[in-house]
Amino acid sequence: MSGTMPVMNAPDLCFSPATELARLVRERKLSAVELLQACLQQIERSNPQVNAIVTLVPEAALAAARDIDAR
Repeated sequence: MSGTMPVMNAPDLCFSPATELARLVRERKLSAVELLQACLQQIERSNPQVNAIVTLVPEAALAAARDIDAR
């Protein structure tokens, strides 16, 4: 979905219900890559304070997101 405008800003996406996000991705109003990038930005912002993510593998997540968008 490169070149599309995000439906919401990154923080809004990260705190939206998963069912809504799945619908947006399914309807191609939001790409899985865009959603992943928003989540990675949120992790980068908050993880230093909460230390909730022990192992982050963004390359594997990005590959999976690209696969979803290609379907």
